[in-house]
Amino acid sequence: MAVSKSIGAQALSLFEESAPEQISAPASRFSPSLANTDPAAWLANRATTLGGSDVAAALNISPWSSAYALACEKKGLVSRELTPAMRFGTDIEPVIRQKYIEATGFDVITDLTVEHPEFPFLVANPDAKIVGQRGVAEFKAIGWRTLHHWGTAGTDQIPDYYATQATFYMGHTQSDWCDFYLLDIEERDYVPYRLHFDQELYDVVINELVEFHARYLMTDALPDPDGSKATCEYLKQRFKKSAVLEKRASEDIEIYLSELVAVRAQKDEFETRESELENLVKEFMGDADSLVTSLWTKPLTWRSNKDGSKTDWQAVCEELRAIIKRRRGPGKKTFLRIEAEHTAVVQGARQFRVPKPEKAKTLKVAA
Repeated sequence: MAVSKSIGAQALSLFEESAPEQISAPASRFSPSLANTDPAAWLANRATTLGGSDVAAALNISPWSSAYALACEKKGLVSRELTPAMRFGTDIEPVIRQKYIEATGFDVITDLTVEHPEFPFLVANPDAKIVGQRGVAEFKAIGWRTLHHWGTAGTDQIPDYYATQATFYMGHTQSDWCDFYLLDIEERDYVPYRLHFDQELYDVVINELVEFHARYLMTDALPDPDGSKATCEYLKQRFKKSAVLEKRASEDIEIYLSELVAVRAQKDEFETRESELENLVKEFMGDADSLVTSLWTKPLTWRSNKDGSKTDWQAVCEELRAIIKRRRGPGKKTFLRIEAEHTAVVQGARQFRVPKPEKAKTLKVAA
């Protein structure tokens, strides 16, 4: 049976190629997944263990998380909210799995937990283990935001953040290969990939995870924050409200601030130049809504959006409030009650303000 209309039997035939030499990982311990048998115990256990979904974050190569964010979550300093995309991925997984079974003819085992024999805090929960084969499978739903991370269908051109996760699963389960079966949401099609086991990569992943566990999960230490969106969000969540407290900057922080001032100055220069270049193009275009250039196959456009309407509800409420006040009837109490019911205190967001460059001292960083 063909995988999809666009791929067909040719891509599926790649799945039948011989795998590289057998892996030499030590025997792991298999058990049913606690996620289904005991959810509470699974959540408690997850705080001190590292699983496949943690690999990319621990290595700081995840587009959705970071080493800092992962450590904060494991320590209970912040909580990770379940996003609509995460819920959708969980809900759609059984559908993708069934399509994979129909396409390959394989039988699979799910809800499996595999501990590393030497480091039991490294726990693998692959989406599926293939019965009678030295392989595992992962089922993903992808959209336009991450589709470009994947290469040609039927190959091993898989994003690094998933390749390291798959390698982790293969090493734990003593598998030679991992199939990725994707639901392309945009094309409404199923796309296969196969990654073969790499012992050297597995050893690197294990060593990095063991070090991460020892340095950050067994101590009070945290990784240095990076510039990822995940770290920014976790810092906001961890330090929501400021206290009336003044801290003295350390020597390292003084250096960071000096560099920050320089980077922001460069950023301002680039943004000013960007605006200048954009305005030069707009002035040339005038009333034209598109511009043909040799730089792109499609024209550059500067078009008006469709006219819409916007109601100033605050002004509407203020006018209604004034009318009710003038009448001095029971309507005033009703209005005040409704207003009180729909009024909530909004905690002020913390603002990070750096003095202007001319007021800040620029430190000389020793070579």
